[in-house]
Amino acid sequence: MTDFHYACYLSDLVVSKEYQKIGIGKQLQILTQKQLGSRYKIILIAAPEANSYYEQMGYTNNKLCWVLGPESYIGS
Repeated sequence: MTDFHYACYLSDLVVSKEYQKIGIGKQLQILTQKQLGSRYKIILIAAPEANSYYEQMGYTNNKLCWVLGPESYIGS
């Protein structure tokens, strides 16, 4: 999802276990970045178990976000 000006939000990128470690996820991200062009920042939401993977891809970990869980309601 993108705002068409600044950011592209990438979430739920999943490759089946039997197809992992052959470059599919990396190629999907490369294609996404090529289609966006150089002016967009990719903001990625991933499971904590994937942190080392995204770090080796060149992403910077940013802890400045807020999460509202499905069990929580605004204002309660």
